[in-house]
Amino acid sequence: MDISGKFYEDEVFNIENDELEEFEKQFPYKEKHVKDTQLDL
Repeated sequence: MDISGKFYEDEVFNIENDELEEFEKQFPYKEKHVKDTQLDL
């Protein structure tokens, strides 16, 4: 495959940790897990 170009990540994806923690308070607690397949990314 011959693909070229540029990717620009929108500012909407740049969030602060304190904003994320405040947002997550809206949902029931869930334990976070990391799976082996995630480590490949």
